[in-house]
Amino acid sequence: MFWARMVAALSGCASAAVARFRLAKRPKPRRILPLRIEPLEARLALSTLPSGFQETLVAGGLYEPTSMAVAPDGRIFVNEKPYDVRIVKNGQLLPTPFVSLSVERAGERGVDGIVLDPNFASDGFVYVYYTHLTSSGSFDRLSRFTASASNPDVADPASERVLIDGIPTAAPGFHNGGVMQFGTDGMLYVGIGDTEDESLPQDLTKLQGKILRINPAAYPNIIPSDNPFVGVSGDRGEIWASGFRNPFTGRMLPGTSQ
Repeated sequence: MFWARMVAALSGCASAAVARFRLAKRPKPRRILPLRIEPLEARLALSTLPSGFQETLVAGGLYEPTSMAVAPDGRIFVNEKPYDVRIVKNGQLLPTPFVSLSVERAGERGVDGIVLDPNFASDGFVYVYYTHLTSSGSFDRLSRFTASASNPDVADPASERVLIDGIPTAAPGFHNGGVMQFGTDGMLYVGIGDTEDESLPQDLTKLQGKILRINPAAYPNIIPSDNPFVGVSGDRGEIWASGFRNPFTGRMLPGTSQ
């Protein structure tokens, strides 16, 4: 009887041990993610200058500068992304902005592009591409401002002329574009980003992901008749070229409209 009870007890312990072993959670294997390395192109640090070049501080005190344009008289118009357009004159940053704007500044949105009119010396026209902030939301806008006749270092406060308005943006605000250049044909070329939506650059009914070509001098009829999609049902006539991701900077080939 004693041995029978011992065997039963041991059998019970073994069964319990097995039960506890089976109920214990096994650790999940770790998921190993592949490491992707993309090589960068050769580049020089900002402090490393090629032979024959010299670095000179033009002006300080700017907050998040994004782009600039140099006037025939040597003044430098500089965008500050979250706020306004500033002027550097005779090596000094002027305390009063050329123009202050209502700006949505999240991500790459803000005061992104600036260019001066080819006849700036006589007409004082300054073109600014920025993300306009309203109580109902934000959108990209292309406007023309006119320098004040009494003080050309500030814009006439009532001079804003909106050329293109309501270009949709998207959170978190990347791929906003902003390059602007005049061609030798007198047309203004404007780069609009795709807002990280890969479908937009090929959608000719939308302006995002495109290079636009307009004629500001013909306002309000700013779309040139020889643009490639003029007259095509549903397509935006302002479009000159499509398929762009984020054309935020660039230059025309000298002496061309390319």
